[in-house]
Amino acid sequence: MSFKTADIDDLKEKINELASEKEKLFAVLSNLKEGIVVADPLNRILVVNEAASEFLNIRTNKLLRRSLKDFTENELGFFFEPLIQEKEVSDQTVVQHKSRILSFRVFFPKNQEGRLIAKGLVLRDITESQRVEELRKVFVANASHELRSPAAGLQALLDAFEVGGLENQDSRTKFMTMMNREVNRLNAIIQDLLDLSEMEREKEFAKESLDIVKLFKEWLSFYETRIQEKSLRLVFNVQEEKISLTASAADLERLFRNLMENALKYSPAGGSLEIGIKNEKTNILGWVKDSGIGIPEEHLSRIFERFYRVDKSRSRALGGTGLGLSIAKHAVERHGGKIWAESKENQGAVFYFTLPFLQGS
Repeated sequence: MSFKTADIDDLKEKINELASEKEKLFAVLSNLKEGIVVADPLNRILVVNEAASEFLNIRTNKLLRRSLKDFTENELGFFFEPLIQEKEVSDQTVVQHKSRILSFRVFFPKNQEGRLIAKGLVLRDITESQRVEELRKVFVANASHELRSPAAGLQALLDAFEVGGLENQDSRTKFMTMMNREVNRLNAIIQDLLDLSEMEREKEFAKESLDIVKLFKEWLSFYETRIQEKSLRLVFNVQEEKISLTASAADLERLFRNLMENALKYSPAGGSLEIGIKNEKTNILGWVKDSGIGIPEEHLSRIFERFYRVDKSRSRALGGTGLGLSIAKHAVERHGGKIWAESKENQGAVFYFTLPFLQGS
């Protein structure tokens, strides 16, 4: 039997078309965020994209053309066993694999006659979403706990009013002072929660050219009375009259206010307080240094977490909401800067921050 030239050319064209379609398919699979593993009905692995190789922590060439059954005795067997048994799994199936949390499902495409033509596995890396969900749960629990405390205090005071016993002026004044304190604490927590929510929600926000030296001096004036009441020695360490940057004035105020509140809260009477701003050419370096009780080294990596307190009873007694440093961190990081603390116990603490800078004339 002989082949005509036209038949051979037609066959070549079809082969080229198939090769082209195969290239397109692999290009699509390679760029998918989901991991894809496809095997034939006899369990021979035909396709493994880059995401699947990464998620399963095994090189593609270690899987291709191998049987699914070759891996049933190791940790990949958890993923491959449903394919071998042609068993459906829930879309919500989640497993911890190495350092990742993966969800997976399987599929079994069939032809028009109902015959199985392939076995497929789809993997999704949900590590980050699970981490965010855990953080959300912890945040909600902590927020509920923090709000419950002043609310319980107010309820107790209201109960005292209801049962009487506050006929004399001194008792009424004392209880009103206590109620006012709890209301202020409740309002402070709510305002901090609103600030955090706003910063997280608004990925794009208005910026303008600002003189950070001028702003810090203006905001510092609001703390003069409290500084004098504690007899603190204040040092405003700035080498230039004007340092400009493009930023959100609201965020800079949140940063300054929360670092100042923290420093004033923990600095003892007769201590010292230093505020510094330095032009470092590539960025602005700022710091607030106190002479307080300091922070144990094991807590330094966590102090910017929401509601994290080194000494819970002392922080609440001093009026903290547990959100101030977290707000300061958000304000800095959404400007592309960094914030950190250096401290030794009983030797005070220094809170440093950097912000991308634009030098003013």
